[in-house]
Amino acid sequence: MIKTTKTQIILNVASNYFIIGYNLIVGVIMAPFLIKKLGIEMYGIISLVNTIPSYILVFTTGLSNSATRFMAIAMQDKDLDETNMYFYSSYKFLKILILFLFPIVIVISLLGPKVFNVPLSSYRDTQVLIFFILISTLLNIIQAPFVSIYQICNRFLEKNLIIIISKFCSIGIFAILFWKLTPKVWYVGIYQISISIISVILFLKNYNKFQDIFNLESKNFSQVALRKIGKLAFWNSTNDIASLFFLLISQLLINQCLGVEESGYFAPVLLLTSLLMMGSGAISNVLMPFIYRDISGKVADVDLESKLLFYSKLLAFILAFPVFTMVVNSTYIVELWLGKEFVKISFAIQCFLLSLFFGGIIFMPYAHFYRGLNKIKIPAIFNLIFSVINVVLIILGFKLDMGINGVAYSFCLTFGIRGVIFNVSYISFLSNNRIIFERIFSMIIRLVMIIFVFTLINQLHMPLVWKTILSFIFFCSFILVLGFTSSEKTLISKLIGI
Repeated sequence: MIKTTKTQIILNVASNYFIIGYNLIVGVIMAPFLIKKLGIEMYGIISLVNTIPSYILVFTTGLSNSATRFMAIAMQDKDLDETNMYFYSSYKFLKILILFLFPIVIVISLLGPKVFNVPLSSYRDTQVLIFFILISTLLNIIQAPFVSIYQICNRFLEKNLIIIISKFCSIGIFAILFWKLTPKVWYVGIYQISISIISVILFLKNYNKFQDIFNLESKNFSQVALRKIGKLAFWNSTNDIASLFFLLISQLLINQCLGVEESGYFAPVLLLTSLLMMGSGAISNVLMPFIYRDISGKVADVDLESKLLFYSKLLAFILAFPVFTMVVNSTYIVELWLGKEFVKISFAIQCFLLSLFFGGIIFMPYAHFYRGLNKIKIPAIFNLIFSVINVVLIILGFKLDMGINGVAYSFCLTFGIRGVIFNVSYISFLSNNRIIFERIFSMIIRLVMIIFVFTLINQLHMPLVWKTILSFIFFCSFILVLGFTSSEKTLISKLIGI
């Protein structure tokens, strides 16, 4: 077994924060840069093209997450042969799958610009952009089992260092291309594929240190293991399909129904939402090994219900300040960031960030819990049903000339409000404990209180910097006094000391 030290946990969390900060800075800087260099229409096309990999990854990510679950629990059972069996079986399947996906990549690259209403002058450049981004996706698929190794072994620092090195080198290539050559839309594809190439090389190079557990030379392929992975992967993928209908397909609908320019205006909304999802996912993944360990039953005297609630509160309070600050100051921040013409998307940003936060992010630890117990089926079905309703409501909103705001209203209803009601109900059902229901709602009410006070502070006549400082002082005071119970504060020290 690979042990996790206190120092490693702290470094894991710190490196995750660094990745979040890097993605945020690059995303915020790159948006106005690309709009200035390429125009708002082509920025919308870039955003739309960046959604294409998700339609492919919806199946492979489900399989990778499923394999990670089985590998993690087998490791907790100290069954290294079974751990390697799940690893090698998933790796072998993904390697074969890539061969079938490559012809599809060629077809999508050739036909994509026509589907996305790309201007003829940018048709060929967009084909190259799509090809590079999809090849990058195939590389990400083949490295997925190796990324899972780092997560299972709680080596997030090493994984994040590889990602950081890859992104730093790639942003340098990107900057040189735009600085030395005539700006082209496919330079974004060069940036994406260079990240994937460098990270694949580094992951494979550093894989040797785990070969005593995860050995590709063992040829330990098992159809039985693959069927077990596939059964859970089906429902994971169903859940991921629902995510597509909630978020990414909105950009495609806007492109087809409202035009290329409107999809350019919506792109920053999708960017901020994606950054929030990646940031929250990075933090919740640090908690994943502990949740799977507790589910495996190898740790005595574990109050799993209390721990899950604690993890949920920890994730919520970590992200509450930046999310709420962005929401209450969205108009000013958007104008400062992108200019006055983008102020009209402020309401959509507020709806998307709040809905994602309350309907999804604060329940991420419970998503690991569902997957660990193999209870993902019901959440996946509900998510899929409401995601289809979301698409119907978006189209209805277009018919009523609600534009991008109609997309925001639809997301708020079908993801935000539905997410809170369903997750609280399903968690209470699984735990068969009404107290859990009350404690989760208590957490949500406290979060609502925070954003209410933030809104009041925002009404004060003072510079934004002072409003932010005042909000931060209130937030820290609130968390110290009302954020965690005494037993949860004890859990913080225990978490670090595990």
